[in-house]
Amino acid sequence: MMERKGSLMKTFYDLKEKLIDISKSKKNFCKLGELNFQIYESHICQFNIQTRNYRYPVIKFEERSKDIFTVAVTETSEVIEYSKSHSFNINDSIDTLLDIFPSGQDINVIVEELKKL
Repeated sequence: MMERKGSLMKTFYDLKEKLIDISKSKKNFCKLGELNFQIYESHICQFNIQTRNYRYPVIKFEERSKDIFTVAVTETSEVIEYSKSHSFNINDSIDTLLDIFPSGQDINVIVEELKKL
């Protein structure tokens, strides 16, 4: 297991660990900062994030295989566009979401809020 450096979230690993801790308390929904999380009961790490600007989830994360997260976002509608999903290594920076999904709904808000957790 990787040792976490510092208290701020920097990588997908940090995000996964935070969500695992929350799911251990049997919470399927939680609010962290300005983000609302829906955590799925599953044998894999899988969750949606909704921002305060939208009534629907705008980004979905799924751990599809060991150390790989697949991420899909909403760009212009209320539907997460799975056909435009992208895979990230668990050690990738959260900031890479900005490069891959520059037109994602509230992607800047999501990245900045995640980095505060």
